[in-house]
Amino acid sequence: MWQMRRRLPGPFELVAVFLLAATALDAVATSRGWHGDDFALFAAAGRTMLSGRWLHTFHDPKLQSAPLELLTATAFYRVAAGSRAVLAVATELACAGALIAAFRSIVGRKAVALAFFGVAALLLGVVPDAYTTGHFAEPAAGLLWLLAARDARAGRVRRAGILVGLSAGFELWGILGIAVLALAPSLRRSALGAAFAAATASLILGPFVLAGDFHMFAFHWHVSGGAIGLVTGVGYPFGWPLRLLQGCATVGLAAALARIVRSSPASIFVIPAVTTIVRLLLDPLGTFYYWDPVIELALLGAASAFVRREALRAWVEATLAPA
Repeated sequence: MWQMRRRLPGPFELVAVFLLAATALDAVATSRGWHGDDFALFAAAGRTMLSGRWLHTFHDPKLQSAPLELLTATAFYRVAAGSRAVLAVATELACAGALIAAFRSIVGRKAVALAFFGVAALLLGVVPDAYTTGHFAEPAAGLLWLLAARDARAGRVRRAGILVGLSAGFELWGILGIAVLALAPSLRRSALGAAFAAATASLILGPFVLAGDFHMFAFHWHVSGGAIGLVTGVGYPFGWPLRLLQGCATVGLAAALARIVRSSPASIFVIPAVTTIVRLLLDPLGTFYYWDPVIELALLGAASAFVRREALRAWVEATLAPA
């Protein structure tokens, strides 16, 4: 009897099951009328990557996703076997499952907080956007940067660097997460983490770059919105040199802030979110789903603050207390 009671699901598990069921229903409804051009593009490139023609995976300059995103899209297409509804359910359940796992790791087994977080992530688009856009980099980078920030702040810079490198394996802008490595105890440790991030990203993308049929960097955007459009005007050409400048400014500002606030427990949420915000303020497109990492980080931060409100209050009082 005692063993049977131990195996009964608790409040956390019940809420998780409810969230997954709600996600599946949302996915079926979302799949109606969906076209998914990027999703299909990524899956087709993933099939090339897994074939004998893998050298030509990045022949088309408009393919701006990295190998892990292509593999993910291809895996979901194979699971769906041509069914749009199955593709939607598989994609959204995977995203929701990753969010729940991250919640469990960061916040803990708090059912009420999980319910708030899960429902908000579903309603605000973080979960369905992974399916409707086909872009997995946004939810993946938000979570990977958060875990990397936690590891960096604790001094585990090697693992933090690998996590940042993995985020670049979805889309190259994921490497901007090296800003969270500035939360490490020292700049020397931050540099070590950055080396691991660069090495991980290079291992993922390096073979395609060295193979010779790699044209990702030939692509040019044009400013179509966002804050930078107020400065340059709509239609201004925005190529990879400006992307590099955008990245340097993003990392520089976010890393500088990280060195200032690294003593705060909230810094593991703040710095990944600030990195995303600065990047988007300098982005030529300003597409809606680009903001998904900020939303998921804000929701996780709010849930964590709610659960640890007493500890947070004590930390604030101790910080503000006169010397």
